[in-house]
Parts: sequence; C-alpha cells; structure tokens
Amino acid sequence: MDKFLIELKIAVNNFLVCLIHLNVHWTNKPKFHMLIHLVKSIATFAPTPLFATELFESYNTVLHEFSIHSNQQVQENKLMREKLFYVV
Repeated sequence: MDKFLIELKIAVNNFLVCLIHLNVHWTNKPKFHMLIHLVKSIATFAPTPLFATELFESYNTVLHEFSIHSNQQVQENKLMREKLFYVV
C-alpha cells in the first residue's frame, strides 16, 4: 500500500504541474484542490467515494437557466437572494 500511495502522490503532482502549464486558472477549481488531499485521505480512510462532484455540478444548470432568462446587468445579488437560498 505504501508503494501505491507514493506512486499516486507522484502521479497527482505530475498531473497538477501539467495542469498549471496548460491553464493556471484551472487550479482554482475545488476538484483540482481536492486532489492535493487525495493521498492522505486514501491512507487515512481507504478509497474516497466523497470525491465525486456531480452533485455540485448539477447546480450549474440552475445558475445557467437563471442567468439566461434574466435581462439585468448585475445578476449576482438577485441570484443569491432568489435561487441559491432555496437550493442550499
């Protein structure tokens, strides 16, 4: 198991380095940030089913639909008050 975790850490670090070379802005995404903690999480808790982000990605539909059907210039405050309050 230790050899696997060492190889996984090297693979994750190599992936993140390649990612930074492609687009630095992608590193701000929570999914990529969680990769940093993946090795420690596997060592502590075994395989990690909670790293799936499909639930959070489903909120993109709500945000997208609201922003398309709005004619306001500043939508963030209205969006937070009207839509996200009920989603969360």
